[in-house]
Amino acid sequence: VADAQVVVVGAGTARAEGYGSAGLPLVVVSRRGVLPETLHGAEQVVLATTRASGMDEGEDRWLCGDETVDLAQVLERARSAFGPHVLCEGGPSLAADLAAAEGTSLPDPDYSFGFHDKLELALQGGGATETNMRRAFSV
Repeated sequence: VADAQVVVVGAGTARAEGYGSAGLPLVVVSRRGVLPETLHGAEQVVLATTRASGMDEGEDRWLCGDETVDLAQVLERARSAFGPHVLCEGGPSLAADLAAAEGTSLPDPDYSFGFHDKLELALQGGGATETNMRRAFSV
C-alpha cells in the first residue's frame, strides 16, 4: 500500500519470505521473541514480543503482553512511533489475531472497523490451508 508508514509482519511470514531491510520501518511480531535471521542487524526493525520471552524492553524491542502478543498495543505503538498508516502482512495466525483484537481506542474516528479499515487477501503457499483459513476467519 503506497501510503503505509510502517509494516507489521508476523515472524513466520518474515522468515518464510526472507524479509530483509525495507524502505519502511518493520515491526516483527513474535510470541517467542525470535527475530528471523535475515533481519539481524537490519535498520528500522523492531521486535514486538511478550514478557514471557525473557527479553528486555528497548528501542528495538517492545514488550507487548505477558504470554501472548497484545496486537492492540503493537498497533498503537507502531502508529505512535512511525505514523498512522500501518500495513499488516502475515499468515493466518496474525490475520486471526488481528481480526479478533478489538476494543482499542484509536485517535482517528475514521477507523470504524476495529484495527483495520481495509482487508486484502492473497492465498499462496503452503500456509493457506483450509484449517488455517477457517481459524483466521472463523468460517
